[in-house]
Amino acid sequence: MLTIKKEAFANEYVANGGNASAAYRHAYNTHAAPHTIAVEASRLLTDPDVALRVSALREAVSAHSSLTAADVASQLQEIARVAVEKKRYGDSIRALKLMGDMKGLFRPTPQTGQMTSG
Repeated sequence: MLTIKKEAFANEYVANGGNASAAYRHAYNTHAAPHTIAVEASRLLTDPDVALRVSALREAVSAHSSLTAADVASQLQEIARVAVEKKRYGDSIRALKLMGDMKGLFRPTPQTGQMTSG
């Protein structure tokens, strides 16, 4: 069984995307030195009960998270289409740029730094 603070740590750790120091600072309401916070946060992550709770929380989040990259791309396509219809070309360009970024279309080449197309 977890203490209230360990439960808060596990919840915050999952909610903030895995920043253990921030989760520790939040759960324990501390202003300790960054090194101390990092050490204590790391120690908590190795606690079997905390690790099990983090795992369970991540599974629950994953099960409820139905948004996929395809969903995002579809929404961006619709935004781009509607933006063109409304003559809001800047919004359309931003949506298209985001879609290109998602697909990795605008990566600089290591040799030249120039953008590639795929």
